Amino acid sequence: MTVKCPECGALDNACETRFHEFLVKEFEEAGYGTVHHLTVTAYMLQHSRRSGDKSPAQYLEALQANTLVGFIRLSCTEAGIYPAESP
Repeated sequence: MTVKCPECGALDNACETRFHEFLVKEFEEAGYGTVHHLTVTAYMLQHSRRSGDKSPAQYLEALQANTLVGFIRLSCTEAGIYPAESP
């Protein structure tokens, strides 16, 4: 019998399985680790009952802030304003 996740609709808990696969990848390969905050935030936005003491609004705010910071860093790096390794 096929069961759907009550929060995101994925079949047979594929959402949780995929989430854990991404976590493993992030810890095995450093390049993937740079987006760990996005992986967790996106998953928690879709699965708010697992998010502990943070509300979906807090995760959404973090996602927006991280996306904006990443865009600004990339834009500044490409413009030569500061090197890529700078914070």
